[in-house]
Amino acid sequence: MAGFLSRASDAIRGLLGKEVVGKDALGNVYLRWHETIKGEKVEKREVKWHAPHMLYDPCEIPPEWRMWLRKLRQQPPTPEEMSMSAEKAEVMRQKVAAIDEQERLRRLRQEAMGNQARQAGASGPNLSRLLQQMHPEASRAGSRAQPGSPPDQPGHSGAQPVGTDFKPEAWRPGS
Repeated sequence: MAGFLSRASDAIRGLLGKEVVGKDALGNVYLRWHETIKGEKVEKREVKWHAPHMLYDPCEIPPEWRMWLRKLRQQPPTPEEMSMSAEKAEVMRQKVAAIDEQERLRRLRQEAMGNQARQAGASGPNLSRLLQQMHPEASRAGSRAQPGSPPDQPGHSGAQPVGTDFKPEAWRPGS
């Protein structure tokens, strides 16, 4: 029954003067016709899907044809324009595939480095080395502080910047 109705609607459309303006690589057919609405001649556009009803995907319409259907362009795309667009899309797919491969390799290297660090017995960051890098003057002057001691403990030479007259106890809020 559905096939009969589809054929009947196609026949009626043909009688109304629909013009085939193009076809895409998937087999979708693009049509246009004119209707008179409130005394004004209006161009109508549509696509006849290659797939049966309810099995089509609107994302399958190429961008050039989508623009034509939405009247963002006056003329339908030419076959040359469609082939150039397909070539550009293929180049872009290749670039994306290359970037995806680089990212996959980067993650594999990162994972391998993480596994090597765990196998070597490294339990975490080297805090004494970090403190030496943060306060190089303490390591040059022969710090009396224990490695990893917090900066507010006595004997830590890197607790206050050298050559300043800053006294934290002298400061009061609002002064």
